[in-house]
Amino acid sequence: MNPSHTSFSEKSKELLFVLTPPTPLQETVNHFKKDAENLVGYPYKSRYAKAHITLGYCITDQPLKLIWSIADKMQIHAPFHVHIKDCRPLLHGENRSICLDVANKSTVTDITDNLSELTETTDTPHLTIARNLPYEDFAKAWPYFQNIHYSNNFICDRITVLERAGNRWIPYEQIPLAG
Repeated sequence: MNPSHTSFSEKSKELLFVLTPPTPLQETVNHFKKDAENLVGYPYKSRYAKAHITLGYCITDQPLKLIWSIADKMQIHAPFHVHIKDCRPLLHGENRSICLDVANKSTVTDITDNLSELTETTDTPHLTIARNLPYEDFAKAWPYFQNIHYSNNFICDRITVLERAGNRWIPYEQIPLAG
């Protein structure tokens, strides 16, 4: 990151820190999302969300300072492979989510551990297919997804920072890992 090329403004921002898979894997997730929509019978809330692995979230009045602090912390992390393997459910009280599982969770949680003092972090790395479905809808879709055997991987060499703009997340910055 080059400070002379940034376009930060120091006002309160809602930021999401994610790993973004390459286009072919995003297309696969989109295909699975379409399958889930067909199974539950409606375009559920997360249907059109871009595929990502959430690392952390925060609202900050000092986005520039936060980004630079995180960039500094990420210099201890080299690029790494993220291994995606099969589908799994996630429980949220009475609701459920369907996701692609990250097989090498410890590699991703090493990153979230370094973000934890600066952001609210997640503890279960995954790629969401269908988020927060009522149990009845989950029960329609899960039998299909539990039988999917899927494996893929990608190299993660950066963290993508997204900014909330209304009801959407838009690209804000990229934080490179040490390389």
